[in-house]
Amino acid sequence: MKKEEFKSLVKKLKGLNYCFFSGFAMFLLTKGKRNFNDIDILIDEEDIHKLAKRLGTKAQKRRIDKGTHIIEDIGFETNFMGQEIEAVTSKNKGEREKLKLTFENKKLVKYKDQLIFIEPIEELIVRKAHFSREKDLADIKLISNKHFNKPLVEKFAENWGNKEEIIKKLKELGVKYGKRRIFKKT
Repeated sequence: MKKEEFKSLVKKLKGLNYCFFSGFAMFLLTKGKRNFNDIDILIDEEDIHKLAKRLGTKAQKRRIDKGTHIIEDIGFETNFMGQEIEAVTSKNKGEREKLKLTFENKKLVKYKDQLIFIEPIEELIVRKAHFSREKDLADIKLISNKHFNKPLVEKFAENWGNKEEIIKKLKELGVKYGKRRIFKKT
């Protein structure tokens, strides 16, 4: 997506509680080492319909089979100035409560001269460890040398409901905390 087109997308997000996540966040965190297909936007439930309207589409309840898991959300996919965009929020109260931690810890970064929010790296790595698909494990390896807040990693792992499994996976992968490993390899 070209600079002016991205600027237009960011304008559509103005005033909304959002963060870029998944593949696009990986792209930003790896400084382009990991490419992306679509731009994924996690957005607060109160704002999903506003964004959909701004992008000329409608958000709806969805059930998506990802092969290894099923996702049920409220969201939409659209083409904005030649770029595929997918925006999502959770459809149930329990999941929305979990999103609060993500929104409370989102990070402000600069991309194409625009200040934007991305999901916290701690949530990203925990989600990748949770799903543990081949591409997720490859993504973890790409960011395993980054600085992580260990207590926040643990909070997100607890949020995902399988803290012990996630921590074990991260230990196995040797994910580091600053200059030290977050968790000792077993």
